[in-house]
Amino acid sequence: MERDPEPRRDGFEGLKALAYRKVLLRDKRSSTATSLKIDDTLKARVQQLASQRRRSPHWIMLEAIQQYVERRCRWSPFPASLS
Repeated sequence: MERDPEPRRDGFEGLKALAYRKVLLRDKRSSTATSLKIDDTLKARVQQLASQRRRSPHWIMLEAIQQYVERRCRWSPFPASLS
């Protein structure tokens, strides 16, 4: 008789679990702490969005910065030494 797999402790199953692990792996790259000064209105909007998406405010801001940089690099590329 086969045993049911033990439930995951993080609560994620299937494709959601794969996406969750991908985020964790991406975040384990070497990184440096940076601080941003944002006004209270933007901070509240980020927190609300994070709550709706079940993500951390950190994740939301990091994703926004990554997408912005990717878009800008497509339209006006950095010199080869910076890409």
